[in-house]
Amino acid sequence: MMRRRGVTWLLVLLTLAVAIAEDNGKPALWIKGTTVTLQCSGSGKWTWKKDGKAINDSTSDLIINKYTDQDNGLYTCSDDKDYYIYTNLKVCEGCVELDVTLAMGIVFGDVLITLGVILMVYLCAKRKAAPASAPPQRAPRRQPNTAQPSDSTYQELNPETIAKDVYSDVKRK
Repeated sequence: MMRRRGVTWLLVLLTLAVAIAEDNGKPALWIKGTTVTLQCSGSGKWTWKKDGKAINDSTSDLIINKYTDQDNGLYTCSDDKDYYIYTNLKVCEGCVELDVTLAMGIVFGDVLITLGVILMVYLCAKRKAAPASAPPQRAPRRQPNTAQPSDSTYQELNPETIAKDVYSDVKRK
């Protein structure tokens, strides 16, 4: 058990040593509000250029306050080697950086709400379309050729007064 812990610590220390050794002067960029900081790590006298024109700054950090679209371009920091940083940035005061997990949570929540609305609409439509507790009664069918009881409301047709026009009677074939 103790030997295992020692091996684990040794691996952690080796990983840290490799990570520190990997920092070989690669440039970095930071944005805070409208301030942009370009950095070339290392020691010595640095020369900064923007789009090939020299900038009067000899430190390893180039700080640009109130960064605008005119500040976009190719920056070069030189010591023994040239390092290039190309910027095409949009910065604003009070900007909020959107976290990927927050964005995914918003999308997931929106999908869940939409599915909930769809389910509610489906259930309401199904309830309205469902038959009542007892199906409606159908009217009984009339029996063919049955004599209707005589009713004083209706009079019999007089064959003498029936019109003899073309469409006044039904001709069966």
